[in-house]
Amino acid sequence: MATEIKCFECGGWDTDPTTCSLCGKVRKVHSTFENQNDVERQKPFEIPMLVWNQDINIPTWKRNLINSGKALQWIALMIGGFIAWLAYWIVV
Repeated sequence: MATEIKCFECGGWDTDPTTCSLCGKVRKVHSTFENQNDVERQKPFEIPMLVWNQDINIPTWKRNLINSGKALQWIALMIGGFIAWLAYWIVV
């Protein structure tokens, strides 16, 4: 069953979200639904996982340097998480 939308111009009901099939007027899109089909905004709060760089086009020494930086980032995140955990148990 399709959702019917009321046209504010003619007062008729229709299933087409873009135009009214009865009077032919273009429907205005509410600001809440403007970016609904935008690919960049589908999962705005998803953080990508830290993964090791395995690109064979990058020289080995540069890959090792990048992966060392990622390991340091993991360590910094673990220390930060531990501090947040400690702060929680100190407050509670």
